[in-house]
Amino acid sequence: MAVKDRAVAALQRSTVFGQTRWQAFREESPYFQAKVGMVVAWLAISVTTVIVAPPSPIPFIVEQKALNFGLSTKTSLIILNQDGGDLSEAVVEVTGVATEFDGHESRGTWRTRPLPVPEGLKTTLSTESFFDDKGVNPGYQLHIDRVRILDEDREVFVGPASRPLPQPH
Repeated sequence: MAVKDRAVAALQRSTVFGQTRWQAFREESPYFQAKVGMVVAWLAISVTTVIVAPPSPIPFIVEQKALNFGLSTKTSLIILNQDGGDLSEAVVEVTGVATEFDGHESRGTWRTRPLPVPEGLKTTLSTESFFDDKGVNPGYQLHIDRVRILDEDREVFVGPASRPLPQPH
């Protein structure tokens, strides 16, 4: 019973507190009341907007990984299409620095041939999937600075390839 009595007493105290605060608010100037009303209306609209139309997730998450490959490493690009729709003729374009086995570096831009990038699935691309304007691959080691995803010549994503992929539950 003591818990119930404490809960009833706390409810009565909060009711009295609320009534005194309401009375104090009613005694304030109309200008102050209008300012408070605008803030409350803004908060109500903001909360309603988030409930009715929640922010959409990031459409694409892109990550580059260096995989062990013999005496060297091999770069792969992983694309998670979260909310970008099913892309049937996507072209992935990467810009970065390719490193040869002898350490020679060359900067460039490489593209894939059109490929499907279905929504909700991970697409993994190795460096052999990319070609420059002369049809040459970047090699196994590629540090990717920027990724562009095009679907039917429409740009659907541009960004870095460094965001970590969410871990499966």
